Amino acid sequence: MLAPLGDLARVAAVAADTTDRVSPGGLRHGPQPCSTCGSDRFRTLFEAWDRQFARREDWVYGRCEACGLVSLRPLPREPELASYYPRDYAPHAPPSAPDRGDARRPGALERFAVRHRFGTDASRRTDAWGRVGRGLSRWLARGLIEPRGSNRLLDVGCGSGRVLERHRALGWEVRGIDPGARAVEACHARGLPVQQAGLLEADLPSRHFDVILLHHVIEHVPRPLDALRRARELLAPSGEVHVVTPNVGGLGFRLYGSCWYALDAPRHLHLFDRGSLSRVCESAGLSVASMTSEPSARILASSRHYQRSQGATLPPGLAARSAALERSRGRGDGGRGFRRAIRPVTRVAAWLGGGEILRATLVDPGRRR
Repeated sequence: MLAPLGDLARVAAVAADTTDRVSPGGLRHGPQPCSTCGSDRFRTLFEAWDRQFARREDWVYGRCEACGLVSLRPLPREPELASYYPRDYAPHAPPSAPDRGDARRPGALERFAVRHRFGTDASRRTDAWGRVGRGLSRWLARGLIEPRGSNRLLDVGCGSGRVLERHRALGWEVRGIDPGARAVEACHARGLPVQQAGLLEADLPSRHFDVILLHHVIEHVPRPLDALRRARELLAPSGEVHVVTPNVGGLGFRLYGSCWYALDAPRHLHLFDRGSLSRVCESAGLSVASMTSEPSARILASSRHYQRSQGATLPPGLAARSAALERSRGRGDGGRGFRRAIRPVTRVAAWLGGGEILRATLVDPGRRR
C-alpha cells in the first residue's frame, strides 16, 4: 500500500528546502572541544535514546558552530564504548550457515565483470570498448574494488568479513581489524587475517595498503581526525581511503531528526555532512578526490517507522522504552509501499547532495606517484 499523500508531500517539501535547519537550542560551551576543529561552541539539537537496545541513559546531540560536525555532547569515555555494542549487535553477527550471499554462484554477466575489471589478473582495455566494459562492470558487480597497486586491502571495522572474503577470492592480499570479539571470531572461522583492535591501536605496517576501507566506521570512533591521520600513515603511495558514512546533511535527518534511523545513538558518536567531512579529511592531510551522496529509501522508511512506532519524545523510564522497542519490532517497518513511492524523491535529493549516505575517496597528495 502506498504511503499517504500527506507523507509524500511532507518529504518532497523538505527535499526542496535546502536551508540548514537546526532544532531550537542555545549555544553550549561544553567541557570537551570539537573532535575535529577544537571549537567549544555547540548548538544543542535534541536529546536521543537508544532505539535498538533498552537503556536508561539519554544522550544529547549538538552541532559545532565552527565546522558543522554533529556529535554526542559530552562524548562518552572510551572505556564505556564497548557496552554500547551488545553481543547481538547485527554487524558483528557471524554469517548464517550457509551464507547465501557468498555461496551464490555468480551469473555469466557478473563473471564477465570480474574477468574484465575486478580480478587482480583482469584484462583491462583502455579503448572505447574498455570504457564501455568499465561502466558495465561497475553496474554488474557493485561493492567490488578495482585492482590498485599491489592489491593490498585493509578493511577497518570489517564485521564478519564478507568484504574481505570477496576480495580475497579475486586475488587481493586482505587484512582486517574490528574491536568486536564476535566479529573477529566470525572472521577467523573464515580463515581471514583479522585483529581485534581499533585503528589507533592495531599493529599494522606503515605505507603498505593500496586501499583502506572505512565503511560506516568514522561515525563510531571518538577521535575521527586521529583515525584519518592513522589511515594516512598506513596508505601506500597512490593508495586510496574509501569512507562511507551517514549524511547528516541529507533529507532523512532534516525530516525525522531524533527519529532518523542512521542516528543510531549512542553508537554513532559523530555525524558528518559534506562540509564537515571534507574539513576533517583535509585536516588529516588527505585530499578529497571525490564525494557523492547516495539515496536510501530503506533509511527513510525505517525512520518513518521509528517516528510512528516509538515516537519523537523520550519514553519515561526503562519499562516504557522496552515497551516501545517491542512495539516497534512487532509491527515491522511497514514501509514497502513507502519505499516504492519515495524512491524517485530520494534519487533527486541524492543528486542535489542530500542523499542518506556519503561516499568519499581520499588520497594523500604528498605521496602521489
